[in-house]
Amino acid sequence: MSSRAQTARARTTTTRKPRDPWPDNARFIAALLIVMMHFGDQVPGKSDLLEHVFFLTWPARVPLYALLAGYFSDASPFTRRRAVGLVRNVLLVYLCFEMFATIHKWLLGGRFAFDPGTPSLALWFLLSLFVWRAILPLLATIRWIVPLSVVVALVAGFAPSIGPAGSISRTVAFLPVFLLGWKLRQHGLREVLDRTWVRWAAAGVLLVWSAAIVAILADGDLKRRWFSMVKPYAQSNLIGDLEARTLVLVGGGMLAALAVLALAPRSRLPWISYLGTGSMYIYLLHPFLVRQAVDAGLLERLDSRTDVVLMLAGTAVVGALLATPPVRRLLRPIIQPTYTWLFLPEPSAPRQDPPVTESARPSAHDTSVSGSTSSPTNVPTENLDNVAVAGHAVSAVHLDDAPASHAPRPEDPHRS
Repeated sequence: MSSRAQTARARTTTTRKPRDPWPDNARFIAALLIVMMHFGDQVPGKSDLLEHVFFLTWPARVPLYALLAGYFSDASPFTRRRAVGLVRNVLLVYLCFEMFATIHKWLLGGRFAFDPGTPSLALWFLLSLFVWRAILPLLATIRWIVPLSVVVALVAGFAPSIGPAGSISRTVAFLPVFLLGWKLRQHGLREVLDRTWVRWAAAGVLLVWSAAIVAILADGDLKRRWFSMVKPYAQSNLIGDLEARTLVLVGGGMLAALAVLALAPRSRLPWISYLGTGSMYIYLLHPFLVRQAVDAGLLERLDSRTDVVLMLAGTAVVGALLATPPVRRLLRPIIQPTYTWLFLPEPSAPRQDPPVTESARPSAHDTSVSGSTSSPTNVPTENLDNVAVAGHAVSAVHLDDAPASHAPRPEDPHRS
């Protein structure tokens, strides 16, 4: 290696900011809990243990994911690179995995029905994430957008047409959580959550949440549809469902999820922080294992609390394995694609001729001496036009022909 290359590498190493492990640790927690609960939802019968785990951990699952997605989103006008990343690494990944899920269900004996408008297990989040980030530059221009989005999410429950199709209901319902994460980053969320009194307050919020869940479950009056936010309010209990969604969305989806993030480990943890960087692998791959376990009847054999505990522990281990280096190397082209062939090259800037100064203009004396009015360089006008056209054509270079160092980097679906 030449001395110049060594110097450039050393400069890059010293200026590159190390990756913050805090959000990666939080993502890992959220991803594993999602895997555990998706397996637990397939256990026949109603297990009291699974019911408690489902409701107690709800803020640390999808709400925490949405909060982090908003935290790493950008509301500035779209550049070409960001637009390509959003389409390629979110929307097209969603369509690919929806097709994979359709094929998988067909191989297990189901009907082949590719329907991107009805997301398969867990894939709704990618569709919602695409919509959130696509409209964020528009929403960022509205005052009081977070409280207004809460109002919209609550009012949407009265509209029967806002349902699971196209993930519309969840997109609207969890939009306030996404916007909260985006908004709080502008106000220095990390510095605020690092304060000691904030972390004590976060612990208090989670204690109140846990106590409320346990107390309500004791009366047996806690419904999962209040947490999934897929279906509209029941016509027979409109006000009750409105009150329930308000408490769940604001208390659990926003405050409790923020409390979980405040208590997430800050330091780099062996393996956990690394596996957290691959949380999207866990999220996208585990539904295939869930369907396979259901088809094999593995979850029907759980008939004791010990079996349930072992199942939860085992699925957590399986989920962690989905983010290991061999899996990521094999599936990175699908989950974190970097191709550019599908997209048009970035248009080149229009050529602008330098302004003509007074000194460059032909004077009357020059005209009288030469006896003609030709250009000052004595080059015919049509030749000048040819040179300008040729220069413009050369500048229009396709991205695929650019050096590798200018190729777009893989986009993290959590980052915009």
